[in-house]
Amino acid sequence: TGLVCSISAFLTLNLFENKWYKNIFLFVFLFGLIMTMARGAWLAFIVSLFYYFIFIKKIKIRVRSLICFSFLCLVLVTYGQHLFADYLDSEDFNQLLIRVRHFTGATSERIVQWEKAIDFFYDYPMGAGIGLLSHKASNSNLGFIVPDGNYFRILGELGIFGIFFFLFLFLFSLYLSHKRKLYWITGVLIIYSLQALGTNVFDLYYIGYIFWLFIGVVLSKKAHVSNVN
Repeated sequence: TGLVCSISAFLTLNLFENKWYKNIFLFVFLFGLIMTMARGAWLAFIVSLFYYFIFIKKIKIRVRSLICFSFLCLVLVTYGQHLFADYLDSEDFNQLLIRVRHFTGATSERIVQWEKAIDFFYDYPMGAGIGLLSHKASNSNLGFIVPDGNYFRILGELGIFGIFFFLFLFLFSLYLSHKRKLYWITGVLIIYSLQALGTNVFDLYYIGYIFWLFIGVVLSKKAHVSNVN
């Protein structure tokens, strides 16, 4: 749901012309994004916002402003929980604080899983086979790992050739969408690319279909040369 909210918020910024409807839907999707507690989706949406303001709105962001904004976000993440905890003492808010506090811990857990996935790749350089690093395979006691991160799972299941062709198709689509000025699709693909670092987003039932739909639109010969707007 975090990925859905981040993509919906980004598309709202790009495709809604009516400011009233844009603000309403943007508020709903951003509120939903926060409440999903999906830290990867938060980060992916923030990065997509930089892309939106720099390449779509053509706003020149100075290095000093970028540093100040990053420092402000760091301060809010570090001390904001103590400032607002007394005023918003609820179960949902406490859960949100827990997710923020363990942000670095989640990164450490992912790194451990990525290292195990790389070691697994050394044992199976051509890939172990599709589905063998899934949760269903783990529940069947096959003894394989389940890495949180689609790139590492593809590396383990499809091997060196599988990850090469997937990244080539993905990165080429990312480049082509930007070149054709399909910025709204480029932003969505950026969100996907960052989420796939720590989550198996392509395995989700409808999310995977949406991803390949965007890839198909970009690679289509009839893709628009200009932005939808």
